[in-house]
Amino acid sequence: MPPVITAPDAAVAGLLSFWSPCILPVLPFYLAVLVGAAAEVRRAGELARLGAAFAAGLTLVFVLTGAGATVVGGLFAQARNWLTWTAVAVLALAGWRFLAGRVRVPARGPGGIRAGVIGAGLLGMAFAFGWAACAGPSLAAILYLANRPGSTWQGLGLLALYGIGMTLPFALLAALAAPLAAPLRRAGPDARALARIVAGVMLIALAAFIATDRVGMIAQALLDWRDWGAVSV
Repeated sequence: MPPVITAPDAAVAGLLSFWSPCILPVLPFYLAVLVGAAAEVRRAGELARLGAAFAAGLTLVFVLTGAGATVVGGLFAQARNWLTWTAVAVLALAGWRFLAGRVRVPARGPGGIRAGVIGAGLLGMAFAFGWAACAGPSLAAILYLANRPGSTWQGLGLLALYGIGMTLPFALLAALAAPLAAPLRRAGPDARALARIVAGVMLIALAAFIATDRVGMIAQALLDWRDWGAVSV
C-alpha cells in the first residue's frame, strides 16, 4: 500500500527541512548575496521580489531532481553533470559581476525588473546544485510516489509543495532584509562596495565548493556532529 502524505504534511515537512544540515551550508552564501543585493536595490520591495524568484528557481531544480520517472526528469538526470558545471559558471560569473560593480538589481524600468527577476531565478537554480535535501521519512515517501507508476503526478504535486515549504524561508529572509537597502544607501559608496565584495567572494567560493563537492562534505560533517531527528520528518 502506498504511503499516505497530505498536502499540508508535505509543506510542513519541507519547511522543517530548511533547518537540516543539508541546507544550512548554503545559508551563509545566500545571506551574503542578500546584503550585496540590498546595497544595489532602489526600493525595498524589489529585494522581496528577487527573493521569491530565487526560491522559485531553487524549487524548480528540486522538483526536477525528484522527477526521475518522468521524461523531463529523466533528461534532467542525464544532463546533471553538465548542468552542475553550468551552475558553477553562473555562480562564478555572478560573483565577478558583484566584484566588478556591474550588478544593478534591477535596472530602471519594467524591462530591468524582469531581467532582475530572471537573474535571481537563475541564481536560485544554480544554488540548487550546491546541496541535496536530507531524505527524511516524508521526503522518502513523496519520492516513492513521484517515481511509482500510477502516482507520479500526485507525487510531483507533493514534491512541489515540499519544495515550496523548504524554500519559503529564503523568500522570507529577502523580505526581512529589505529594510537594509535604505541604510546601505545612506552609508555611502564604501559600505555598498564592501557589501558587493563580500557577496562576490562568497559566490565565487560557493562555485568552487560545488565544483569540488565540498558542500556535500560540510553537510556530512554536520550530520555526524549531532542528531537532527527533530527536522528529519
